[in-house]
Amino acid sequence: MSGNVQMQVPQQETTGDKPMTLGGLLGSCSTELANSARSCTELQWVITRLLERSKHPDLAAEMHVLQDIDRLQQTLADLACLFEAVATLRPEVEIDTDTVLNTMRLPSLRNRLCDRDSAGGDKDTAMTQGNDISWL
Repeated sequence: MSGNVQMQVPQQETTGDKPMTLGGLLGSCSTELANSARSCTELQWVITRLLERSKHPDLAAEMHVLQDIDRLQQTLADLACLFEAVATLRPEVEIDTDTVLNTMRLPSLRNRLCDRDSAGGDKDTAMTQGNDISWL
């Protein structure tokens, strides 16, 4: 896996939908963050089980990685709570969906955030994105 990740400007895509509200977008972001936090928790358990089976005498580096994943999980969970709370402050404010969502690279995430079904499924890969990320 290469440590050299290059960000590319996403292709402009229009939703054709009416503008969404800031509250709706923040609520959807909160859901995505909470789901990502749950994925981190699952990842922690999988790595923990693998480490238990390895019987390696010195797992200090691996334990630091687990701590980093735990910190990431807690950060995502806290951000999910924050976004949910902020979404209720001014839920009626409309935003330009195309401008906001076209800053993102993952089409399936864009579709989930604006509550559209993704025709291509929820899979986002380097091949479909045309970026320079190397996946394992």
